[in-house]
Amino acid sequence: MTPFKTYRNAGCAALLGFGLLCQSLPALANTPAGITSARAGDADLLRLIRHYEADGSYDTVEYRIPVRTPKPLTEMSIAEVMAWQRSLGRVTSTAVGGYQFIRDTLRDTVERYQIDPNARFDAQMQDHLARLLMRDCADAKARSTHAFANCLAGIWAALPLVTGPNKGKSKYRHIAGNRARTTPEHVLAVLEGAAFELKPPPAKSRKTKVAAPRQRFANGAVKVSRRSLIKAEIESMSKTGKAARSVVYKVDPYAQD
Repeated sequence: MTPFKTYRNAGCAALLGFGLLCQSLPALANTPAGITSARAGDADLLRLIRHYEADGSYDTVEYRIPVRTPKPLTEMSIAEVMAWQRSLGRVTSTAVGGYQFIRDTLRDTVERYQIDPNARFDAQMQDHLARLLMRDCADAKARSTHAFANCLAGIWAALPLVTGPNKGKSKYRHIAGNRARTTPEHVLAVLEGAAFELKPPPAKSRKTKVAAPRQRFANGAVKVSRRSLIKAEIESMSKTGKAARSVVYKVDPYAQD
């Protein structure tokens, strides 16, 4: 899982703690009707983001966070999630959920769009919050698919930039170990209408093991370790109840080569 985004704030311009520069957008009340319903046009895009940000799980907590949540994220309220993030203090990342919302991002989005903090932080809510973040890419989307993809890469570090000198790399590659987890071609294909599908891993060919030729010493004795001989004798004793035959060698056959 790609750790995320120490410096991302709700799609606003946020640079290393120097503050926020947000556009003024209309607020949405968090009523059941206010939750953005699933749309065929963005379902695959959300699935792609969720997969590369959080391995597809809405309950993912960034792996470097030293404290686990008291219960699955999808069973917590937004207020409980934010309180838990605040309790972490100074940590490498506070990213949680299917879209790896960091503490400031979640807080700012909830305040900006007047989301009810008592609402459940479940899959539907997380999809809704992700769509709200994507609203800041509306102008880029109107320009071109490539511009939209680059804007999304500015929100989610696991997505690559699709143009420019850093094409294929995460915009946040120098921050907190972030890296792009997929290719520009994959992102663009989904943005242009392709279904999000993971390619199955290549099947491993089963190679038939060829028995190695039995090596022998110069005197004809088969090269077998003493350990295997002792094991065989013990197994024989356990099955037959008879002690192994005592053999005395004048010359150690296994010491000759």
